[in-house]
Amino acid sequence: MTGATDWASCTTITSTAALSIGGCVTNGHQYIQYQATLYTSDSSVTPSLNSVTIGYNQYNSSGSFISSVYNSSDSQNILSNLSWTGTTSSIAILKFQVATSSDGVTFGTFKGPDGLTSSFFTTSSAGTAATFQGQYFRYRATLTSVDGSAAPILNSVTATYVVNAAPTARVMSAAQNS
Repeated sequence: MTGATDWASCTTITSTAALSIGGCVTNGHQYIQYQATLYTSDSSVTPSLNSVTIGYNQYNSSGSFISSVYNSSDSQNILSNLSWTGTTSSIAILKFQVATSSDGVTFGTFKGPDGLTSSFFTTSSAGTAATFQGQYFRYRATLTSVDGSAAPILNSVTATYVVNAAPTARVMSAAQNS
């Protein structure tokens, strides 16, 4: 195996111990190889190895999710707020961007609350400084694990629109009887 640590430099790992303490596991490698040495001091007993279990609990460093297309029902509506519920921490981060469309097919680029492609919604219910106008929208959620030990959880997303449709009025007239 190319790039593998030499067996002679590995220390013994006993049952239920973490592989990382043996000095032979390197972050970023895709495969694990192991060597089991069986011995006994009693020649009437044959040592045996029944099973080897290797657990893995590392999260991807980053991933993204692009939502379905949502229809606000009117091309004059403006997205005013994006809020969400989920579980985050200083090492498990959620951030969002929004893209709008007038036809539900051709979308602009994903942007943050100030309208820039380099910015993100990072606080739920922070509102928008930019104008996100369009009948259709979708969002991109980026989930990041800073060190791989914890992952953010996204439960729900809510978009709030300002309805900019023209008001309807009914003409009424009144007359006083004399």
